[in-house]
Parts: sequence; C-alpha cells; structure tokens
Amino acid sequence: MRKVYCVILLLIMSCQHAIASKRVAWLAPMKADTNGQVVFNEGNQFWQLTHDFIIDAAKDLDIQVEIFLYDKNRFEMVAKANQITESKVAFDAVLFGNYQDKGNEVLEIFEKANIPVFTFITHFNHSNKQLIPRKSYKYWIGQFITDDVASGKILANALIDKASKINGKTPAMVAIGGEYGHSANIDRHLGLMSSVQTLNVDLKQYLFGSWKRSRGERVYRSITKRYPNLSVIWCANDELALGVSDAMKKRNETNVIIGGIDWNLESLAGVANGDIYASVGGHFLHGGFALVLIYDYLSGFDFAKASSEQQVTFSQTLLLLTQEDKIKVDKLLVSLKSKAIFDHLDFKSLSAAKQKKYKQYNFSIQDSLFLK
Repeated sequence: MRKVYCVILLLIMSCQHAIASKRVAWLAPMKADTNGQVVFNEGNQFWQLTHDFIIDAAKDLDIQVEIFLYDKNRFEMVAKANQITESKVAFDAVLFGNYQDKGNEVLEIFEKANIPVFTFITHFNHSNKQLIPRKSYKYWIGQFITDDVASGKILANALIDKASKINGKTPAMVAIGGEYGHSANIDRHLGLMSSVQTLNVDLKQYLFGSWKRSRGERVYRSITKRYPNLSVIWCANDELALGVSDAMKKRNETNVIIGGIDWNLESLAGVANGDIYASVGGHFLHGGFALVLIYDYLSGFDFAKASSEQQVTFSQTLLLLTQEDKIKVDKLLVSLKSKAIFDHLDFKSLSAAKQKKYKQYNFSIQDSLFLK
C-alpha cells in the first residue's frame, strides 16, 4: 500500500491531458500522518508554502507529481530514491534537495537509472564543490539554489541597523542557528559573520542545533539570563524567531529586535503586527520555478539553450520585509492565506515550451508575488 511507504500521489491533471502529462517524483523531507496526508510539523513549516507552489505549478503545467516523503532521515531519503527507480510506471524526472550530504549518493542512483534530476533549495558546495550539473552527472540537468549567504547578511544588516537607530549605541546580539550540517544554516551563518565583521555590533554568542520553534523559546530563556542587555536576536529561520517571540510575549517584553528567514505565514503575520521586525524569504517559489525548467527540458526546450552562457545553475537572492513594509506584508498575507495568489500567478507564462519560444526566464520573486 502506498501509505505504508508514505507516498502521496497527486493527480494534478485533467483526464483529457492524461497521456501528455509529464511524471515527476519529488523526494521531499516532510512526513505523512496516519491518513497519508503530508504533515508540516515543527521544524518543517517552510515546506508548507513550498509544497503549495509546487502543486500550483504542476496544475498550471499539466504535470503529475508524486511525492516520496523521507521525514528528514538521510537513509530513508536514499531508500526512497531507489524506490523511485523501481516504479512500474517510469518517471520522466525527479526533483529533490541535498540533505545531510546524501545528495551525491542520490544523484548516482538516478544517473544509473537514466532519470533526469533537478535539485533545488540546498546545494552541494559544502560537501563537494566539484559537483556541477551535466558535467559531474549527465542526468543532473540543473539546480535552483538560494543565496543563503546573502540572506544571512541581509537579515543581520537590517536588525543591526534598526537596533542602532533605536538605542544609539553598539547593539548586543545573540544569533540562533539552525540544523547542524545543513547547507542553508552554514551559509546563513557565513552571511551573519560577514555583517558582524564589518558593522558596529557585539555578537555575544552563536548557537546552532535545530530549526524548531520550541528551541527558539528555550534558547531565549537561557540567553537572557546570561546576557540581560540584549537588543538583537538573529534567527536562522522563522520558526526560531517565532519561538523567541513566544518567550518574549510570556514575559511581556518588547526590548529585543527579532528577525528570521523563510516568510512562513505566521512569521509574516508577526512582522505585520510588530512581534517580529524582519523576515527574509521568497524561496518557497523555487520548487515551482524548478518545475518550469523541468517541464521545458522534457518538452524539448532545454533551458540551457535559453542563454549564451548555457545556464544550468540558477541562484537567487531573497527579499527582505520589515515592519516598515507593513502595507506590502499585509497584501502578501491576504494573497497567500486566501490562495488568491494561485489565481493570479500562472507558471505557464514562465515556460519557454508553453510560449513556444526561448526567452530570458523571469523568476522574479517580486513579479511572481505581485509585490511591486
């Protein structure tokens, strides 16, 4: 039974187009409940909007997506990769992100099976810098990665600048990192340290551990005993920032400026109501953008031919939203919560194959979310 393997089949197509639909397997880090439904549990909240935009892109592009869940278990990830290659009905392509340095092994599995692979969100730079799509592996057709170094720096700059303006003195800061070994956490820390080395700030401590909200709350309680005069807490993701906000509310404290990365719904609401100062995000669109590139490749419009540089790696700097952007944040929240964004954003308009011609890909976060 598919539930036993935590495999969720998403029949995202109309009957009349069933024969033409592409079949894509998504190897995803979430888990399923007893009813086989995807669960976005603590530490995995980022994936909810990512999932929603992948589903919307699949509908727009007439792609059949099947999700193979590995619940952030790197060994289960490899097992599910093998399961995909053994499917009775072959997949046209696979979408996944490197996790705990098992991505190389997964690439090898699909290379042997002659299945095109596209990777997104996380990268291989910290495990093997020599890995390059189409050179290291023929069937690794491309990647869409987040510039997390820039994300960490953008967030730090915004928090430090705000605290400096409020207090008029050198801000005391603690940074709460995420999951050890995760490329996003490593890069965001690098960005943070770039800011610390160039700006007037006193970084008291950096602590890594997990992405979980409850950890953010626990860490806040302990660090404020150690550093009672903190003015900034930089968080590697929004869940950690929300945990810090939870702890501050319980103490009725408002003296610390908080920020995170991801743009999850509750964090954006926190920015809008003043509980959180800033969030950096927009990368929940990257799975949908990746499907556009996969669709074009499978349809004979190889995205590498769209530019003279033969581009196979797409990297994007994320956007900063702060309390000063309240009108924009409120608009985005309404669009996401009501699902209206899916009526307005048409992934077909981004596809060279759907437009029957090569063009420069417009994977703008601002344009896609109508934030201008």
